[in-house]
Amino acid sequence: MSASPVSTRPRQGIALAISIAVPFIIGGLGALSTAGNVDGWYAEANIAPWTPPNWVFGPVWSVLYVLIGVSFWRAWRMPSSPARTAGIRLFIWQLALNAIWTPIFFAGFPIIGPIAFWIGMVIILTMDVLVWMTIVKFKDVDIWSARLLIPYEAWLFIASTLNIYLAFAN
Repeated sequence: MSASPVSTRPRQGIALAISIAVPFIIGGLGALSTAGNVDGWYAEANIAPWTPPNWVFGPVWSVLYVLIGVSFWRAWRMPSSPARTAGIRLFIWQLALNAIWTPIFFAGFPIIGPIAFWIGMVIILTMDVLVWMTIVKFKDVDIWSARLLIPYEAWLFIASTLNIYLAFAN
């Protein structure tokens, strides 16, 4: 006897909450590495003229973390397929890179200097590719899983240009 859709709703709600919480946890851990650095070396760095004000990053990332989590959750609940498996693997890899970019970029600079910008650039450009590949795979699994990642990819593109500028200008 299969479970009715009603009986799976609480589990789906928990899965959705976890799917959203994980990007927020990663973002929160990354925020620890920006604390002190945004008002420290970053405030004195030669930043791109198109850099948004610092207060913009928190709200934008908060919205993106929700979209990222919902995207994963939607794809995860779809029937198993090679595209779903590949998309989830790509998603996990890009999220892992997301987790390491901020500490390397912000906390790395005081320790290893401008090389942190170059390492960060390699990481964020790799993230760009992985997110794009995830979108392509998720498109074949659930169109909304793919669409929900488009604002994230757009923001990553902007962040990539900021990182590249910092690498070359500092």
